[in-house]
Amino acid sequence: MKQFRLFYLIPLLLIGHWMTGCADRSEGGEQQVSVDGGAVGFALALAVAEEYQKVDPKARVGVAFSGTGGGFTRLCNGSIDIAVASRVIRESESKACKRAGIEYIELPMGLDGLALVANKNNKFLKCLTRKELKTLWEADAEGKIVTWDQVNPKFPKERILLFAPPVDSGTTDYFTQSITKRRGNIRSDYTPSFNQNTLIQGVIGNANGFAFAGIAFVMQNQDKVNVIGLENLDGKECVKPVPIENVKRNKYLSKINYTFR
Repeated sequence: MKQFRLFYLIPLLLIGHWMTGCADRSEGGEQQVSVDGGAVGFALALAVAEEYQKVDPKARVGVAFSGTGGGFTRLCNGSIDIAVASRVIRESESKACKRAGIEYIELPMGLDGLALVANKNNKFLKCLTRKELKTLWEADAEGKIVTWDQVNPKFPKERILLFAPPVDSGTTDYFTQSITKRRGNIRSDYTPSFNQNTLIQGVIGNANGFAFAGIAFVMQNQDKVNVIGLENLDGKECVKPVPIENVKRNKYLSKINYTFR
């Protein structure tokens, strides 16, 4: 029997309707909906679930985050109803859904942005070029680029301690494509976590810490970290993600989030 799922990031007012459409009813009339995927959309999905349960007290909405890739895997094996993602679905993932007889709808939910952050006490990092970011994060840097003077000779010879989402997360997928021009082209000698609050705390707790993370997580802690500027595409201006209008106008690292059902 063909199953139908939705992958979406959609306006708040529509989510209740989609939850109703994809939910199963138990014998007692309890509505059950399962949501999983990218950490960037977790807070919104959780908030929507809580609001929806006020409208339908019998609803039981389970929300988790195993990363965008993990959400797609679970969507395409039929174990969840809704996948939240920070990138579009890949051809291989779409084929997996098709083989399982699962159709989906993809809807944009909102514009998101990434931010570069260093420890609050880091005074020399103010702006990075895209070339410097590539030098720092690409796979060839593993075990070789270990101090900041190797990124830019004007920087001090201080150790680098990196934090970022895992390689199969939508956030890292977007970052590697944007900065290194090749998906998954990232060194592995960094501390990974799907929980982006953990990444921020890693930077706060380590003098040599540096990370890229979702802008929402950074804004919650911007008084505790050093938010780093990024050279814009024409190389004429260094732009920070705050004020948030820089993300909205796509002057920083901006990306679209999605939901699939």
